[in-house]
Amino acid sequence: MFSSFPRLVRTASVFATLALAPSALAEQAAYGTSYVFTTVDAVMVYSSGSNFEVTGILEGETSPRTINFRPQIGDSGAQQGFGARCDRMALLLMTRPGRFHLTVHTLASNWPTTCKLTRLP
Repeated sequence: MFSSFPRLVRTASVFATLALAPSALAEQAAYGTSYVFTTVDAVMVYSSGSNFEVTGILEGETSPRTINFRPQIGDSGAQQGFGARCDRMALLLMTRPGRFHLTVHTLASNWPTTCKLTRLP
């Protein structure tokens, strides 16, 4: 009976690590930077409705990255739901790769983050 206990603990810790992996590996978006995603593999919006993560391939790169965006918007009412609105744009890119670019631009820390979906010619 006791011999299975270490295996159970080890298995639980592996699952806990896998559950945290996307957020733990995400890099924080740098202020004053534009991130242009050519493909989007995953989008996660936090319960606050403003913080979100995008996993995808950036223009000029070949492997996917996960970037965490934390928009700083002074008006909490304007901040509510921002991630969900940007999420819709990313979902469109997920369903139609190669037809759009998603640009997420982070301004200074006290300015809002912007999301822009552009149709390719």
